Amino acid sequence: HLLAFLALPFLALTSASQAGTLSIESAETWGDALNLRLNFAPNSDVLEALGASVPLKFVLRQRRAGAIMHEDLAVQFIALSYAPLLERFELISNSATKPYRLRAELLDAFSNMQLPAIAGANEVRLSLSIGALPAPLRLPAMFDSDWWLDSGWVPVRVGSELPVNADAPTKLDLSGLPKP
Repeated sequence: HLLAFLALPFLALTSASQAGTLSIESAETWGDALNLRLNFAPNSDVLEALGASVPLKFVLRQRRAGAIMHEDLAVQFIALSYAPLLERFELISNSATKPYRLRAELLDAFSNMQLPAIAGANEVRLSLSIGALPAPLRLPAMFDSDWWLDSGWVPVRVGSELPVNADAPTKLDLSGLPKP
């Protein structure tokens, strides 16, 4: 009861903004790459935090369908951040940082990512890590559903190594070559 009482001032500070959205529209593997296309529409509170240099850390989990909790084959971390001194937004994944001049470019890149695929994984889930938020934001985010950005588990479609060109011949025709 004490925790709920202490959280009331934080809840009063959160604005009544439209709920954010995070869903995986498509997830497919091509060779050793996992291509994700997201529907990511954060609400104004999340965008305001990003603009105030609060890093948004996401957790991407890959598993076999039907696995129980904590049986992930792989866990990857992806972060969105703003560096005010450099005047740039950054997408950080797999120890690589990609800079973007505009927030819209960052959100577009995040919505269309290519990451390493994990062999045997046929489901993925992406969620904002509320526990990774700075301490002053953690408690309000725990009680504000606008911060609960989670795609849920989504099946991964397995593609081929290379996209097939429909105009390419399916067999090699050697009938016109001279015989040795």
